[in-house]
Amino acid sequence: MYDLKHLFSTVSGITTFTQFGIVASILSVYVGLNFGWSKIKSKMIILLIITFFRAFFLSERLAALELVIPIIVCWLGIKAQSGLSGKTRVMVNLSPLIGLVVFAVYFSVSEYFRSWSNYYALKESSFIEFCVTRITGYYVTGLNNGSLLIDVFRKPLSFPYFTTTWLWDFPILGSYFDPNKLTGVPSDFNFAGTLASMGNPEFNNPSGLFLPYIDFGHVGGFFFWLIAGMGCGFIYHLFSYNNIYGYLYYPIIFVGLLESPRVLYWSEGRAFPAWLLRENGGIVTKTIYINGRFLGQVTTGVQRVATEVLKSFDELALSSQYRFIVLTPGKTDAPKLNLKNIEIKQ
Repeated sequence: MYDLKHLFSTVSGITTFTQFGIVASILSVYVGLNFGWSKIKSKMIILLIITFFRAFFLSERLAALELVIPIIVCWLGIKAQSGLSGKTRVMVNLSPLIGLVVFAVYFSVSEYFRSWSNYYALKESSFIEFCVTRITGYYVTGLNNGSLLIDVFRKPLSFPYFTTTWLWDFPILGSYFDPNKLTGVPSDFNFAGTLASMGNPEFNNPSGLFLPYIDFGHVGGFFFWLIAGMGCGFIYHLFSYNNIYGYLYYPIIFVGLLESPRVLYWSEGRAFPAWLLRENGGIVTKTIYINGRFLGQVTTGVQRVATEVLKSFDELALSSQYRFIVLTPGKTDAPKLNLKNIEIKQ
């Protein structure tokens, strides 16, 4: 498979478009479940075929994961709004275990084409033992490599070198920046060479958990993860309340959390296009403000009708191209309405 991979050389600024796969998957699921699959079904199938071709024949295993995982997360999030059946809810509760099994199978199949059939079949006697060693090696050695980098650099760089790798790899723009000059990292620094003498060059993941500490030191790294954790919690809160921004960004957060023992996915160039999802991306086009003064008034027939209309808007908001915000004067009974898709501001 490596021979096939060498036939597909990268073209700066062109092959970068493959990194929009996660964006396409998130938007496709949202549009498909809310507006119908007829217009995007064929496009999704083509995207999946191309992605799995990259995963198995070009040795880009993560390409499939960062497409399939957001699809599942978005689908479950939107379906949960209307309620999950008993069997589906059981499957969701068991999804961490099911996910591990599916990932192990996927990893084993891809590893068979990637390295077993080409090399290790002649050296190893058990394919299962080989796969277990490889899958644990990718993540465990990542932690070791991260510790090794901290020891090699000794002093923090005081610069976002490893936490903004998307900038150094950015097409055209990246060629104008020399991170080595900005950070003082020796231009001849070779991570692969360091692993060859002090680790295992075959397992070259640096671990995303340690990279912020190399850039900002122990205190800076702590606050990096503190802020990141608060951000993850906030995005999950939006996702759990069916907020459009939660649907757009939580799948990216989720993939990054899964990959954090191995790499800092959020800072890589492949994740950068996903962060560019904006409000004007074709889903939410306008914001409608609703006068919520009636929520603070004594309840009569008029207020009851207005409340029921507001609840109806809340049900329609998720599948609408409009964003609804209720403006209320001070303390009201709005929280008791349990609105899931409409924001309330005082």
